[in-house]
Amino acid sequence: MSIMPIRLRLPKRLIAWLHIQIMIQVIMCSGLRQLFGQRCFHPIYEAAERNGLPVAVHPGTEGRGIAGAPTPSGYPTTYLEWHNILPTNYMAHVNSLVCEGVFEKFPRLKFVAIEGGIAWLHGRDQEILRCPCTVGS
Repeated sequence: MSIMPIRLRLPKRLIAWLHIQIMIQVIMCSGLRQLFGQRCFHPIYEAAERNGLPVAVHPGTEGRGIAGAPTPSGYPTTYLEWHNILPTNYMAHVNSLVCEGVFEKFPRLKFVAIEGGIAWLHGRDQEILRCPCTVGS
């Protein structure tokens, strides 16, 4: 199964608004067809870093719209079932950001995972340190 990459175009108005002091963050939905480390998101990170704004991610779009199923095995039937698996989506995005070299390319970028939990982060950190990632390939 092939997934076509999303062609992301930042509206010129968004870029123009980023310098206005009333903006406090750039928010993205966690349920997408592409991981956040991929290059199509770099213009967002570049603009956010240049303007000193954190990039925040929030759940809610998993399994909706053009996003795929929220789990590799399909769709949960209850809210509790869906909410309990949210950290897996965050793990995938954080892993992608690190392995794709986003924080090396944008060293002042602040990334905020809202409602994604943090208990999994230590284990993920240890895994990434043991596994060599190919950055920039």
